[in-house]
Amino acid sequence: MNRKVRNIIFVLLGLILAYSVLATLISNYLSKQYGAELNLKRTKLGLQPLDSNWTCDSVEFLQHGNYSINQLKEIPEWSLQLENNKLYCEYWSVYNPTTKFIKTKRVYYFRSLWIWKNRLMAEYDNYQKPLDDIHQSNFYLGYNFLENESFVSIDTLISQSKVDSMRAYAKQNNMYWCGTAAIQMAISLDTKPYQPRVSEALKLLDNWKK
Repeated sequence: MNRKVRNIIFVLLGLILAYSVLATLISNYLSKQYGAELNLKRTKLGLQPLDSNWTCDSVEFLQHGNYSINQLKEIPEWSLQLENNKLYCEYWSVYNPTTKFIKTKRVYYFRSLWIWKNRLMAEYDNYQKPLDDIHQSNFYLGYNFLENESFVSIDTLISQSKVDSMRAYAKQNNMYWCGTAAIQMAISLDTKPYQPRVSEALKLLDNWKK
């Protein structure tokens, strides 16, 4: 290997190292811009701003890319690593909220060594309103930043006592208990999720706050 080839290799390695360091710094910086810095846009979209009453409880890596479970099974691991498009979720909770019934917020975003892939994916707020001793209404209002559209869902959830009774029934009948699936089944038996138009949902939420 002559000196010219060796110098080219050193230059390429240096460029790769420099890009990796720069890309990591940019990715870290962008992931921190989805907090209070985004509050003006949140207000315009009907989302709750993140003020001093909110706390980020945890940040979780969810998966590589924006793929379904079946799609992930078909994609080789080396391809996912090369794509380097990691989906994260920030879980926020609120204390002494200024808005009635607001409980939690989730912020989804991608982090990547490929600078152009770092972007905000979606965010949604969760409101909970007790209906009676057994049920509560769960209201989800969010925004998909990739599709530039709002989304809404309203569910009626079952109380813990009903879930406990299902667990006891499963035990008495020697049935396997899957908590998540059972809760989902309980919800579907009680009510189907209601997905109104965003304008209708915002009116309903305003009525809740009164």
